[in-house]
Amino acid sequence: MQNTPATKQMETITVKPTGADDVIEYLRKNPSFFQENKPILEDIIPNASMDLGSNVVSMQDVQLRKLQDQLGSYKRRASMMIQASLDNQKSFEDIHTLILNLMRCTTIDCIDRTVTAHISTMDVDSVKFISVGPEEKQISLEDVNILKGEEYHSIILRTLQEGGTELLHGTKAQAMQSDALMILHSLEEQPLAVIAIGSTDKERFHEGQGTELLQFLSQFIGYRLAEVLAR
Repeated sequence: MQNTPATKQMETITVKPTGADDVIEYLRKNPSFFQENKPILEDIIPNASMDLGSNVVSMQDVQLRKLQDQLGSYKRRASMMIQASLDNQKSFEDIHTLILNLMRCTTIDCIDRTVTAHISTMDVDSVKFISVGPEEKQISLEDVNILKGEEYHSIILRTLQEGGTELLHGTKAQAMQSDALMILHSLEEQPLAVIAIGSTDKERFHEGQGTELLQFLSQFIGYRLAEVLAR
């Protein structure tokens, strides 16, 4: 059967894929292509500069920008490390001052005021010292045991879903989103008091945090409290 014009129109036309040689040949025939289509070159080589008179991309400029970006990253990291070191140094100085002042205390009220004043400066929103006892403003031994789960825990870190309690955080209770509870014990492991530290930031205290510093403070303050009570 002879091909009719209609049959020829239905035949599949095979198009040869464009290869690298075809692109090179096209650019040779159209030397002003990048001049007329500069955004394409910027997409291919970000941050590159181009001399529109000569169609030459400055690769030195590309390398320089990369080095500048790396240098900026190193500077930011160094700045963060320096700030972290300064923060740690300040924390150690604050703790050193707290310990010295606690050594001078001879009453429970002095320990209460000293602890509250110093810890309040450590990026927290609430600090309260509550002694263990049957009085209205004290915390009962039963409540302490519930908090620590009947085990010997001196530090409890919590995320608060519905705010804190007035007993632990006073009038700021509803604003608290997380807290750290330091349970002070005697040498016989008898609970003596609770220091409740609250924050409006729910990420400030959580179970995954290290507690070494708070453990140290809890043990030392508990030791001083036991000494004062024994007098």
